[in-house]
Amino acid sequence: MNEREELNKNILDQMTSLTLSSEAQKAFDRFKLQGLPHKKLEDYKYTNVDAFFPKELSLRTNEAELSTEQLTKLARGIEPHLVLINGKVSGDHSKLPEGVEFQVSDSFKSSSEFKTDSLEDLNLILSQQILKLVIKKDTSPGIINILHLNTNSAINTVGASRILVEVEANSIARIAEYFNSPDEGSFNRNHLTEISVAENANAEHIKVVTEGSESFHFGSVKASVKANACLHSFTFTTGGKLSRNNIHIDLDGIGARGEVNGLYALRGSQQCDNFSHINHKVERTESEQLFKAVLDNVSHGIFTGKIIVHRNAQLVNSSQLNKNLLLSKKAHADTRPQLEVYADDVKCAHGATVGQLSEEELFYLESRAISPRDAKIMLCHGFVQEALNKIKHVETKKYLENLLYTEYEKDIHQRIREEA
Repeated sequence: MNEREELNKNILDQMTSLTLSSEAQKAFDRFKLQGLPHKKLEDYKYTNVDAFFPKELSLRTNEAELSTEQLTKLARGIEPHLVLINGKVSGDHSKLPEGVEFQVSDSFKSSSEFKTDSLEDLNLILSQQILKLVIKKDTSPGIINILHLNTNSAINTVGASRILVEVEANSIARIAEYFNSPDEGSFNRNHLTEISVAENANAEHIKVVTEGSESFHFGSVKASVKANACLHSFTFTTGGKLSRNNIHIDLDGIGARGEVNGLYALRGSQQCDNFSHINHKVERTESEQLFKAVLDNVSHGIFTGKIIVHRNAQLVNSSQLNKNLLLSKKAHADTRPQLEVYADDVKCAHGATVGQLSEEELFYLESRAISPRDAKIMLCHGFVQEALNKIKHVETKKYLENLLYTEYEKDIHQRIREEA
């Protein structure tokens, strides 16, 4: 029996003792057939998932609480409205604004039928609490900050959590999810957020992954967007040893719009795999996508973007772009923008670039009396700023600009100065 088979057997043996809902039982049956994703699957071509799980993996995390001081340290300046510790809600640190209905259960029926992979099935099996947020009709409660934290008791376990968000008609929702864990220790997080955006509603979802340097993060965002509604999605990743971000958007109603953007800045031996899937199911829908990567040292950035335009989805307008900036000769980027168009009256475009700083742009700045050192810093900052400008919520955008500088750009700028 090889290591992969041992890991799958260990997971299945632990699952047999769990009490499962009917939906979780279906997920368990699927997982038994598939096991963990592997590189022979097209969707996981560049990511060896089981290599990042410890062999003696424990599926359930222990309940834990944090003091106010501990939470403040892990929060990194965020003022949370909802706090999850090791996958469970902390009532002591959570308070949602008016206009938001909140429920906790061990099972909620999904509002849409999304195709799942085995890690998403694992999430449903292991989630002990499923959270449901309802943004009430005709309301605008402001930004909702959700903070996902791990404690040391969660090392070598799988912290599973699941949130369903219903944005009712004519409302405006702004949700930011932050995934933080201590710098030391191997944490394995598996999270899914499902969003339903009703007619004429406007939703923004921002996901921020700043896990510890030895952590594995798997997260999915699945959304359905109804007629004349809009969803803005942004994924920001600087942390974790391996991160996998799945994004699946269904544009279900005429006039629906989806903006799916992201930024991943990696260094060391970090790997980040972003997989987006946008479904244009009906006519007169729009989507726009921009993912940018900055890769240093021997880091590995992966982007797969799949846009599907169904047969009756005429007058669709869709664009997709992935840009990768390599700051080291050993950094590696894999990019696969894809279009599947089955309608004939559409406007679709996709593209990808991989390269280092432009010599022409550097020469232009230097010819304006800017030093080579400062020219490189300016170009690096300008590259990431285009992606950050896609964030609609001003306060969150400013926070992420500062976070990117302290967590990533500061060290890059220092190295450029030393090399100058």
